[in-house]
Amino acid sequence: MFKASWRVLRTQPRIAGFPVLSGLTVLLVAAAFLTPALFAAQRPGMLGWVLLAAGCLLAITMVTTFFKAALISQADVALRGERARIGSGLVAAGRRWPGLLAWSVLTLTVSAVLRAIEDRMDFALRFLGALADIGWNLIAYLVLPVLTLEGMRLRDAPKRSAELLRRTWGENIAGYAGLSLLGMVASATGVAAVIGLGSLIGGRATLYVCLLLSLVWVLLVAVVVATLNGIYQTALYRFATGEAFSAALGDLDLRDSFSGTARGMSTL
Repeated sequence: MFKASWRVLRTQPRIAGFPVLSGLTVLLVAAAFLTPALFAAQRPGMLGWVLLAAGCLLAITMVTTFFKAALISQADVALRGERARIGSGLVAAGRRWPGLLAWSVLTLTVSAVLRAIEDRMDFALRFLGALADIGWNLIAYLVLPVLTLEGMRLRDAPKRSAELLRRTWGENIAGYAGLSLLGMVASATGVAAVIGLGSLIGGRATLYVCLLLSLVWVLLVAVVVATLNGIYQTALYRFATGEAFSAALGDLDLRDSFSGTARGMSTL
């Protein structure tokens, strides 16, 4: 399944532009909010700082959600065998902005509640909070494809996502855990290789260059993994809803990948 997602990315590399645009926009939003927040923090009272920090978190969440929805819309286009376009993705996400904003508020609220539970000293509560966090992420995995591609209202989207989860729970878990693991392994391996090579060469200048190269590598891996995750979510959604894949992009490969995952999970 990862090979199939990679094939889509290799065929339509412009899809990777959405995580890049998301990251750049997040930096701009953070600067716009945190600059006045620093001045507000120097004044008596915390209300102004708290409001700015909350607004910053919501804006960043909305930005990442918006560009993820744009990516999903164009991954769907690519999976149909058509040409993905950055502009078309932004327009598609723009049409869904009310639902995306509501989803951003909901995810931010749920994350805050789960984090508060996990920060408690009681081990049982922390354990239950961790399980709830995993369950929530699994249920929410297909919410964005549902919101973006079906235009469903937010109150119905989690239920729809959970329904699709019951059909593809093995693939859902594999995608949720596998892509995260892939990103961590690729980042750690690349950084270790670059730093190790720098240590063999020696010199302070070499160390600085290796640190810069390591940062570039980590960012590159993050962009690729984020793009693959969006493609995988979209492919899983299309598989769960019975939508066809383009033969040019390897319909058999995708379906065999998902079927193989389901067989593997059923043996656990």
